[in-house]
Amino acid sequence: MGAVIAVFGACGMDAATADAYAYEYFIRHNPLSDYAFPVRGLVRGRRTLTLLEAAFGDRLVEELPKEFRCVSVDLLARRPVVHRRGRLVDVIGCSLRLPGIYPPQVYNGRLHVDGGVLDNLPVSTRASPDGPLIAVSIGLGGGGPGSARQDGSPKVPGIGDTLMRTMTIGSQRGADAALSLAQVVIRPDTGAVGLLEFHQIDAAREAGRVAAREAMPHIMALLNR
Repeated sequence: MGAVIAVFGACGMDAATADAYAYEYFIRHNPLSDYAFPVRGLVRGRRTLTLLEAAFGDRLVEELPKEFRCVSVDLLARRPVVHRRGRLVDVIGCSLRLPGIYPPQVYNGRLHVDGGVLDNLPVSTRASPDGPLIAVSIGLGGGGPGSARQDGSPKVPGIGDTLMRTMTIGSQRGADAALSLAQVVIRPDTGAVGLLEFHQIDAAREAGRVAAREAMPHIMALLNR
């Protein structure tokens, strides 16, 4: 899902425009609402494709005003793929194909799923000697206010949340190690927001604002070197 947020900035959107697009994409038109009998995935993915096409049309990665890349996993080769060129709708679609939730996406003759399967924080694709790297680490989130029962025992999450957590467990250790490549790490406190709780976008956004403000002194120090 990170590719969807990252591309807003790469398209040159200001904060207000990106915020409006996020509401449109995640709240008004929930991309995970076209449920299917789970032969290949819980959702068909057609609604997601329609939303991406409405937002980006035929725009190409290499034509964006700011540099953008996203990561998927080639299921056949069992390796990560860094997308630096191509139609935005296609490469973002590859990057957010959560296994079990979406069916894999066929692209350039290969089967692609979410890059988080192997690397949930692909900062190595951005590390460069040309300048400092600022990373945003969202983590696995929480389970929302109802994540615990009255007796304190954990509440069993929904199937989508369980699939996402299971998918990213293996890559979490690598993500922790990857953070050493960043000069500044912004860590929003999303413990009260479940992984698929799009209706909590206001709480998630505020957590991001708080974390970004806390990191600003470190960011300004880097810029003033």
